[in-house]
Amino acid sequence: MRGVVPAQPRKPTLPVPNSCLPSSATRAALQRAHLAALHGHGSVGRPFVGTKVKDGFEGIVGDLTECHDYLAEETAFVSLCRFWGRRRAGSNLKSVGSFALDFDFFHKGLPYAHMSAEEVADMIVQAIFCAGIPRPSVDVASGRGVQLTWICGGAKASAWARVRAVYDALHGPQLDAGGNPVRSRRHLADEVLAAFDVRMAPLWRLFRDCGLDRCVRDAARVVRLVGSVNARNGRMATLLFPSSFQDVQRYALHDLADAILPRSRAAIQALREDRAAALDEQPANDNALRKVRRVPAGYWPTVLADLHRLRAHRGGIEQGKKRLWLFLTANAHAHVHGGCTADWAAELADLVGLSEGEARECLQSLGRRQQRNTAGERDTWGAKEWSALFNYSGKKMVDLLDIMVEEADAADLRQLVPGGAIPRTDAERQADRRLRQGSETQGNLAAQKLWDGLAGLEMQAEGMTLKAIATVVGRGRTSMLEAMHEAKALLDSTPTGSVSQADATEDRSAEMVRKSSRYMWSEGLREGPAPAPAPAAAPELPSALVGTVAVRRWTRHHATLATATGTWSWTVAEAEGLYRHRDVYWDLDTGCTPSEADRALAEAARADLDASLSQPVTARPSTSHRRSAAARSVASLDCRTVPKPVRRVTGDERWESSYWQASQGG
Repeated sequence: MRGVVPAQPRKPTLPVPNSCLPSSATRAALQRAHLAALHGHGSVGRPFVGTKVKDGFEGIVGDLTECHDYLAEETAFVSLCRFWGRRRAGSNLKSVGSFALDFDFFHKGLPYAHMSAEEVADMIVQAIFCAGIPRPSVDVASGRGVQLTWICGGAKASAWARVRAVYDALHGPQLDAGGNPVRSRRHLADEVLAAFDVRMAPLWRLFRDCGLDRCVRDAARVVRLVGSVNARNGRMATLLFPSSFQDVQRYALHDLADAILPRSRAAIQALREDRAAALDEQPANDNALRKVRRVPAGYWPTVLADLHRLRAHRGGIEQGKKRLWLFLTANAHAHVHGGCTADWAAELADLVGLSEGEARECLQSLGRRQQRNTAGERDTWGAKEWSALFNYSGKKMVDLLDIMVEEADAADLRQLVPGGAIPRTDAERQADRRLRQGSETQGNLAAQKLWDGLAGLEMQAEGMTLKAIATVVGRGRTSMLEAMHEAKALLDSTPTGSVSQADATEDRSAEMVRKSSRYMWSEGLREGPAPAPAPAAAPELPSALVGTVAVRRWTRHHATLATATGTWSWTVAEAEGLYRHRDVYWDLDTGCTPSEADRALAEAARADLDASLSQPVTARPSTSHRRSAAARSVASLDCRTVPKPVRRVTGDERWESSYWQASQGG
């Protein structure tokens, strides 16, 4: 068994009664011996010794001589790692010395709460030995719980990532009701990892039943010194194994990690080399799919977007809240994108109206928190782990920024809303998921197809063949033909006559040929000579349209607004990103000068179209499961009239009949 140290017999010890503690000199000697075992002479860095106070820990980070001089009756804790400087923090980590497990088996409801610390320690050590892991160097009864510590000879601060992997392996994943680890399919497909789960599952179940404290895993963690008195019950922390600190077993950190982790360092390095060699052997492929950059989603991305929306809605940040908005926005930016003080100041200072020097001064405390977060340090609140950055609630930020309900509704805020966040709809979640996967939205696809069709019609008028047009645009010939038909249908229906009648005729340069097979339907194209385009003629608009606006909606994202003096095309494109916004392109598509009344009518119709676009799409009932291609193409051109006319169309009944038939798709 690799790296396994057999369990050594333990000298029986008697529990120390509360009323009979050793003398102060004896307890001080035990404290010094424990400190020397964890941080011997020649260790790189400075350990921490101190005691627990209301707001945390109070003590010193100093040399071994200073730490020995600081020891007193009230000194109860010592750090597992060593630091540079005079501050106990993960960002100041100098060297890794040891790692420990803490068990609070005494909690009510746990199966072993009735047992003594010695019995629980023996049971845990036996399970560790059965899992093929070297036994801990030191077993300590902390007064209420049990501490198991593996003492290592020391390693550089860069080894902390490997120590975190060891903690992950010992703590294990989440267990289901049956005590089995909850893993992903990809994890289970790996034979090495699956065998590791089978070997460690009994140990993880025992750790759970013994009340393993899963928060004891950061670089600044401390353990209780042997000889100190637990203030909660008056019991002294005692050494259970070995009989004295002179008999402590020390390990090399990387050898111990190889014995605990599913793969050793050599195996991981060999696996990386094999993958690199496999990638080098693959032929170059310029059309290979690139990795899709995932857009972060969750609480902090929503908060970051709300803070920018709030600034835009207010037209800037008022005096007195500029530094507050800057600090909250930089904190949200650090949660989502990371960065440093200089990056946040350069990006946000101009938005709030401060200089970069003022912004850096405001963000100094956040920069220190970011250093702790980058080093892997975590904060604990109750039984839950939190990021080392500031974790403000939405209610707190609403109170700090004085956001009212009306302002939140007007600015379209989702998280920073008085009374609680607004839940996102299923349609929004589906759209965001498609954006994270790199999928194009329906609006973008429809707009691109329309513009490709218009470009294809222009190329066709210049005498280019369909094959050449498809090659230039970058579409297949069938897709190019469909795009040109849709663009031509849109131009044919324009009452202003912006295209000639010859352009509106059916395209004879390409003919659709369908051929069936046993497995699929495929479409081919038969090319022919392109007809010469006729000169364009712009017919006059009838006077019957005066005072009305006719709206034809070709797709969910495209519509044409026609009045007596002008025609507008309405196109909506959704920008890429987590938070979608609509850019409305409002173009005049006629040579006439529109009147102010027609402009007002067209604007009102556009507002109705924009409002209807935000509504969820409802599926139309269908009488059959299969529909022909012709039916699908007709259904895609949803032409209808928005009820916005000032008065009904009167006058030329013959033109009116043909106009409304065209608007209804007839």
